[in-house]
Amino acid sequence: MLLYPIQYLGNNRTKCLKSAGVSTGKWTTSAGAATCMLLALTAMGSAIAQTTGDNFDVTVEPSESQEQVTTQGQASLDGATLSISSLQNITTILRLSGGGSSSSSKEEEEKDKSKKTALLASLGSIIYAVLDDDDSEELGADFSRWGSFTDISYGFGSHDTTSNTPSHDIDSINVTAGVDYRYSPTLVLGGAFVYTHSNNEFSGNIGDLEVDGYSLAVLGSWYPQETWYVDGIIRGGFNDYDTTRRDTTGTRANGSTDGGEFSISAGTGYDFTLRGWTAGPLFRITYTDVTIDSYRERNSTQALDYDDQDIESLTTNLGAQVSRAINTNFGVVLPQANVEWVHEFEDDGRRVIARPVAGGPAFAVPVDDLDSNFFRGSIGTTLLLTHGRMLFARYEGELGRADRNDHSISLGARLEF
Repeated sequence: MLLYPIQYLGNNRTKCLKSAGVSTGKWTTSAGAATCMLLALTAMGSAIAQTTGDNFDVTVEPSESQEQVTTQGQASLDGATLSISSLQNITTILRLSGGGSSSSSKEEEEKDKSKKTALLASLGSIIYAVLDDDDSEELGADFSRWGSFTDISYGFGSHDTTSNTPSHDIDSINVTAGVDYRYSPTLVLGGAFVYTHSNNEFSGNIGDLEVDGYSLAVLGSWYPQETWYVDGIIRGGFNDYDTTRRDTTGTRANGSTDGGEFSISAGTGYDFTLRGWTAGPLFRITYTDVTIDSYRERNSTQALDYDDQDIESLTTNLGAQVSRAINTNFGVVLPQANVEWVHEFEDDGRRVIARPVAGGPAFAVPVDDLDSNFFRGSIGTTLLLTHGRMLFARYEGELGRADRNDHSISLGARLEF
């Protein structure tokens, strides 16, 4: 029992143990033992940040290698953000995909009018404004109700050293593939499979964290009016985690676990159009819940047991977007840009609870708070070709985050069949 308090003595540990005679298995003097115990309890008291009844004894100052486990939750949220951003981009593409053809005789009789109305609604009034009748006829012809899409995104960034987190580089890739079906000129729904891989490489060769995520998503976009749109995304899946950390002896402790993930996002916006230009406000709300199952490290005498984790994020995005439709002899080029203010409501700190596998008291490793406010901006372009073929590219970056920077680049395509 003595060794638990003594571990908090820091640089005085060896001196105290020697004076107490622990190295020889007996006390040198009772006064020395009492003094050592008093110093140890005092030091232990100063190290206790919080004592509660929720399955751990003390909060301690963890080593950098122990701190790195706190990034599992943030890595999961980063992957979810990249996936949601990709799906949001696809909902925009679906709004630009053109109206579906009708099979009823009445609509067939009003073919020209239906085509123009569909284009106007599905494109948000931006492309039709720069097309003459012949161009709109060509772009609107032979549109199918069914389409397929693919988006590949690469994310990169870095995190500075903080009191709770060691510095590390962040790399991730997100692949989204799916199909969509247009129920009407103003409503399109789709489904997608999403794969995400992220890697956190910690400085000082103290370890790394890899996360592989697999999820399914349902998404849709609807135009209640010609210039007002609403879209939504529901996404659920699971993540696999693999951790490697260097303990104080230089040995690599390995850990593996998994957990669930769920996101729901809804957004709306309004388009003001003038001579091929479109601009307007946008708003989005996104909720994400990530769970990480408990697990035990291996291959180290300093291996740790970790409790379950539950990470929540609730954000709102408020911003504006602008685009310009440029008619060419091979299609319509649509440069786009937007800027958003992101507010995080779940920004309170949390803790990761762990305990030595070899025995000892449980302790809590504090986790950095999520950024309450920051900005996200993007620029990109879409190429709309005949028969529903589309190519798109986008860069997205974040500004105003306290200790990190994030960027992503994505390329995608949509085909009809």
